[in-house]
Amino acid sequence: MTFQIQNNRVIISQQVTEKRVVSGTVSDEFGEPIIGASIMVKGKTAGTITDFDGNFSLEVDPKDILSISYIGYLTQEYNPVGQSTLLITMREDTQKLDEVVVIGYGVVKKKDLTGSVASLKMQDIAAVPVSNALEALQGKISGLDMTRASGEAGSSLGFSLRGNRSLSASNEPLILVDGIQYGNTVDINTSDIESIQVLKDASSTAIYGSRGANGVILITTKKGQIGKPVVSFNMYAGVQSDAGLADIQSGEEWVAFRKEAYRTNGITDESLIFNAAELEFINNGDYINWQDICVGNGSLQNYEVSLSGGTELSTFNFSLGVYDEKGLLANDNLRRYNGMLSGDYKLFNNVKIGANIMYTYRDNNKRQDPLNQANKIIPLGKVYDENGEINIYPASNTSISPIADEIEDNYVNNTIGKRMFSTSYLDWDILPGLKFKTTLGLDMQDYRQGIYYGQYTINGAGNQSHSSIENTTEQRLTWENILNWNKSIKKHDFTVLLGHSVTDYLKETAKAEGSNQVSATTSFHDLAGNASDKAIESSRLEERMVSFFGRVNYKFNEKYLLTASLRGDGASQLAAGNKWGYFPSTAVAWRINEESFLENVDVLSDLKLRASWGISGNSAIDAYSTLGSLGSSTYAFGENPAYGYYPATISNPDLKWEKTTTYNLGVDFGFFNGRISGVVELYLSNTKDLLMERIIPATSGYTLVMENIGKTRNKGVEVTLSTVNIDNRRPGGFKWNTDLTFYRNKEEIVELMSGVERDLSNGWFVGSPTEVFYDYEKIGIWQLGEEEEAAKYGQVPGDIKVKDQNGDGQIDADNDRVIVGTSRPKFTMSMNNRFSYKNLI
Repeated sequence: MTFQIQNNRVIISQQVTEKRVVSGTVSDEFGEPIIGASIMVKGKTAGTITDFDGNFSLEVDPKDILSISYIGYLTQEYNPVGQSTLLITMREDTQKLDEVVVIGYGVVKKKDLTGSVASLKMQDIAAVPVSNALEALQGKISGLDMTRASGEAGSSLGFSLRGNRSLSASNEPLILVDGIQYGNTVDINTSDIESIQVLKDASSTAIYGSRGANGVILITTKKGQIGKPVVSFNMYAGVQSDAGLADIQSGEEWVAFRKEAYRTNGITDESLIFNAAELEFINNGDYINWQDICVGNGSLQNYEVSLSGGTELSTFNFSLGVYDEKGLLANDNLRRYNGMLSGDYKLFNNVKIGANIMYTYRDNNKRQDPLNQANKIIPLGKVYDENGEINIYPASNTSISPIADEIEDNYVNNTIGKRMFSTSYLDWDILPGLKFKTTLGLDMQDYRQGIYYGQYTINGAGNQSHSSIENTTEQRLTWENILNWNKSIKKHDFTVLLGHSVTDYLKETAKAEGSNQVSATTSFHDLAGNASDKAIESSRLEERMVSFFGRVNYKFNEKYLLTASLRGDGASQLAAGNKWGYFPSTAVAWRINEESFLENVDVLSDLKLRASWGISGNSAIDAYSTLGSLGSSTYAFGENPAYGYYPATISNPDLKWEKTTTYNLGVDFGFFNGRISGVVELYLSNTKDLLMERIIPATSGYTLVMENIGKTRNKGVEVTLSTVNIDNRRPGGFKWNTDLTFYRNKEEIVELMSGVERDLSNGWFVGSPTEVFYDYEKIGIWQLGEEEEAAKYGQVPGDIKVKDQNGDGQIDADNDRVIVGTSRPKFTMSMNNRFSYKNLI
């Protein structure tokens, strides 16, 4: 028997003669069985996985070599000659540099990465209770700024990667599921996700061309594994509460404050300060804390079950999921049902086909936010009448109760969404090292939003009811063809990729609405019952993108790495002559720890220096933006109405791509056999030819035109540090990992229109971030004794004191407003700790 380690692989061999069935057990170095370890015959498709006790059984030929692998452990190759029972001990791969990372249109070992790619694995994703799988990235990916749009159940996410680049076009990263565009609401069971990769620099994203300008998030779903069927069940339940609401006056404080306000004007008679009803409420102590009335506790539940398995010929994975979330407000809830079925089948020794179908059904009820009304209405009165019913007017006939919408059938905002997302593929190993893959993706969505609010609701405001229905269908068809060639010549390794992609997108909407409905019992299902303000509208949008792309990866002597790519995109929404854009990139890396002068530095387990450059584009504007559109209008000829059209927007046949040039410098490091590891990144992104609307003189007949004007810049630093604090994997052992991230980005507008330093209508200012707060600078409250000075500005003690920026003795909007802040964070930091005991995480 021989035993050696080569390139982080354990090689064990013996000599034997006969063909037979080999069985065995796979365990870790402390004797704990490893469940789901892969046992494959090297160079063949035969294989199996270990069961719950770490056992396996497999028929082998005399010269077969077994390859045993499992995530987080070194791959072993074993020649079972002369033995029918094997006891295999896996050695943990603490460096994890052979870990496979998904990149654009392929995979690569982590140690061979040249671009900036962050990764999140299955156990980290499934451990987070979220309605949107992308929320699992929160605080774990340096450079990613993510927020929920609101506190509503199932609300959408808003996020940017390394800052905002565009002023008018989208700043959201491209999100792909199994290589096909999905969108930012990822309605997939978290336990069905194998990994999530975030591509940040241009070297990583340029292969996606125009779609990758804002970064790329790659989601890979689980596939079936060879072996006996395995049933998995995952569930969690929890409660939700507010993290802190505005501090507003209590009823007693409000009464005292109002008295004081009148006292300063010489009025102390309470009958002149409060009306009779208010005095009665005060005398009876009928104070109301509307926030407590409106906001309660929410809850969430999630149940997921899956079945997977397969043979050498085919594998499958089937899962079902139910997610139920109740928000902090009454009648704010989401229920979602998921189903996924994937399968792979081997047609021939060198041809494999597969498909993955996911279906999602969402039933989402939303609530009009009552807190604005709750913070304005007087905190006096009676919430409920003597019969326990909600008082529409709790204190007066002018302010509707913040919880009036909770009256049955008084307010409904319901969205039903149905989505089928499917991918199918064919893999053909044409020759050794030459592989072709074709993938077809189909995404079909259908959702209906119905709204009804009665006369006596927050929106109705005592005037009239309103109802509407909007139906939307979306369809995206993607067809991609990829040719891969791999070749090794002594110390030289080449990987060449060529590809072609076509994407068709169609969206149709139809909406009808009206006011003053006859009955509330029909909700939004009887629009003909509306007596006024009836309106209908519909639209159709089509887009197409055709792409050609290629990439070359070169590695010399396992130390020096080079990646170069080029993509050409043609987008239908841009003007003729400007539809095509070309996006190159290149990156180099040096694995310094492989050099001979560091071979005796045992404390250093990884050290790699990376540098990249690339150009990506953005065409994320509305279709037909280059064309002049018409607007509809109603004219009156006496008592007869007539309908006509007028030129609404001006055409711009010169509209072209936004382009972003990105430079990135990164260092990957590891110490003490991977117990401490991390990444430091420096980057600079310059965006030009911004797609934005320019104000033009109204005498032209128009007020705005879409043009390529302006520039922005983002530069920053990212730091990620991971440590294994405690690693006792013996029976009864305990493990503790910590991940730290730090991210600082400086975002600024470099240029607007020629000679323009600020655009007040949009809140854009040269030298400032893309999102700022532009307002008067409040510097205090005018005090007693400052009457004379306050009078110069038309103010009295008690008024807010505003800084006179130019010292001209008056406060005006043109000269005294300044940038007082921004929504963009100066920096973000996060710390995640992960504790595990035995197999419990």
